[in-house]
Amino acid sequence: MNDWSPDGQFITFRNLLAGRLGSAWLLPLSGDRQPKPVPQADNRGGNGRFSPDGRWLAYQSIEAGRSEVWVQPFPPTGAKWPVSREGGERVRWRRDGKELFYINPGGILMAAPVVAGPTFQPGTPAPLFDLKFSPVGLNAYPYDVSADGQRFLVIAPRDDVAEP
Repeated sequence: MNDWSPDGQFITFRNLLAGRLGSAWLLPLSGDRQPKPVPQADNRGGNGRFSPDGRWLAYQSIEAGRSEVWVQPFPPTGAKWPVSREGGERVRWRRDGKELFYINPGGILMAAPVVAGPTFQPGTPAPLFDLKFSPVGLNAYPYDVSADGQRFLVIAPRDDVAEP
């Protein structure tokens, strides 16, 4: 499981199928309760995160040839917007929905301002700081962000640990 919708009615998760890299799926927790793939995110899509207001879904996908961060409306309409420009994964929303954070391929934590009104408008991503390592694992999130987007809790290797 990656995330719950703010209203508690949906879960987003990565469905790992034999012989495939996996894809982003949604599970409704009422009605037919049948999981369905996230439209346009089936090319190794994953790590889906609902916006704080529940109107948008951010996720990563390799549809452009490398992992990038995308956003689409929720429920899906067929529209989608790229957020990262030079690779991105492990996306998180700032709690007011005005910024997205993600990790670029070099292990740098990035911040992209967004305007999520009637349409989605991503701004230019900017580097925040080097995480000092690349995350491992399909759904591993080595960081979290405070509600105001000003502080980060990061799991990082210790510099003072000697190698055996």
